[in-house]
Amino acid sequence: MSAQDQNNLQTEAMESVLAWLDALHSAAAEGTATETLQISQRELIAYLRDVIYTAQETIRELQSQPCSDIPTLRVVKPAEKVG
Repeated sequence: MSAQDQNNLQTEAMESVLAWLDALHSAAAEGTATETLQISQRELIAYLRDVIYTAQETIRELQSQPCSDIPTLRVVKPAEKVG
């Protein structure tokens, strides 16, 4: 599998998670989330708290690492005039 194909699959997976959470939010707003998933409200809340915790820890780990997407700026001394 090419790097581009892997990147596309990863992007699709992340979009799928966000779409699922959005659909879950809609169902919760309508009062049908637990019926749709066939789990108790307590189980659903525990699951969502796990998702939030994992996301927060992932953010913390990413922020503790140097970011390769941000260019490094360096102060450059002005060049001396020639001639």
